[in-house]
Amino acid sequence: MFGAGEEGLNEGVLSAKNMEEFNAVVQQINSINKEITDDLVATTDFFKESMLLFIFDKVRGSGGHTMEVINITHTSEALVVSIKNTAPEGPASTVMTQPFVVLKTAKSSLPIQVKVIGL
Repeated sequence: MFGAGEEGLNEGVLSAKNMEEFNAVVQQINSINKEITDDLVATTDFFKESMLLFIFDKVRGSGGHTMEVINITHTSEALVVSIKNTAPEGPASTVMTQPFVVLKTAKSSLPIQVKVIGL
């Protein structure tokens, strides 16, 4: 995202377990710049067995930062998502960015924990 944090999305995770939650997150992401295009589409049927996790990095002072999902673990106490953050190698554009990933997983009522590797 390129809104320099104006979207109001803090570092962390938001889950979408139904259409209302999905539409609210997408609207907030798109509030400054249209980031999510028609490629990310969900239906009511999708949310019967699945949910989406939107995992946000902190606002970064340059481009080139990436986030990658390394592992998803379901324990009896939590859904643990391991994320690898990578900084750009060499010169990077001077632009405020906020990397994020969208992840589909089985629907769960467990708390979500994000473990960050790197940076």
